[in-house]
Amino acid sequence: MNAGSAVLVSPARVGALLKDAKAAFRAEQVNNPDIDAEWLMMSLLRCSRSDLFTNSEKTLSNQECADFQEFVNRRILGEPPQYIVGETEFYGRTFIVNPSVLIPRPETERLIDAAIPIVRSFVRPNILDIGSGSGNISITLAIDNPDSIIKGVDISTDALAVAEKNKINYGCKNLTFYRLDILKDNPQGLFQIIVSNPPYIASDEMNTLMEDVKYFEPKSALTDDADGLMFYQKFATIAPKLLVPEGWMILEVGGGEHSKKVFEIFNKPEFHNLDFVKDFNGDQRILKVQYRG
Repeated sequence: MNAGSAVLVSPARVGALLKDAKAAFRAEQVNNPDIDAEWLMMSLLRCSRSDLFTNSEKTLSNQECADFQEFVNRRILGEPPQYIVGETEFYGRTFIVNPSVLIPRPETERLIDAAIPIVRSFVRPNILDIGSGSGNISITLAIDNPDSIIKGVDISTDALAVAEKNKINYGCKNLTFYRLDILKDNPQGLFQIIVSNPPYIASDEMNTLMEDVKYFEPKSALTDDADGLMFYQKFATIAPKLLVPEGWMILEVGGGEHSKKVFEIFNKPEFHNLDFVKDFNGDQRILKVQYRG
């Protein structure tokens, strides 16, 4: 988007400011102009969507007007709204996010849906979350399964700092984060369950991403700079060293041809019970696979 296209939002009532912001977003062809404008205002005022309309005649302070103007201009320049306000929703909870971490997606909630019944089939399971990012997966599992013992690893110290803040916010005592490059080193211990949403976009597909993803989200969380299969190949190799017999891996995949390629990586005698969980668009998004042992 054109950096010179940022517009001023005139100090006014909530309803007028929203109208101006929506018009500006449409003029600059921002995706989801109405939703983004409303969400930015909701975040600014810490209110619900219904409050926006019941308080449409409320006049904002000069500082609030200036802050909202900054939000609008940053969104016009392409920055994701989640980074603008510094948080997002995942599985009914609010998580801190910044450009050091991938923005959690609704389809990743399907990983949680797939994991919970498996987690609850074990007594005090040890769980490993590879590529924790903001910690949204491991923290959600830690809260919903307080008897579990969870380790979250990530190569990025900046991402781990965000995960630690989210962990503190939710008071997770059964969760530990630490730095590890999974492509070079193996975690210590044995686990009943491994979960991961690894970088799976092939390098030659990066240019097809939406601009707010391609230019603002961390590249290392999006792509393996190869064919999008590197991490799954590593997981298949280390699973016998990390999983107990009949332990599970629950992995997000790219859907389409990518899901078929990942399936073939694990379609080996040492694994069984391979099954896909579809996302809300009907794509094969989550692969469940069990290690025979």
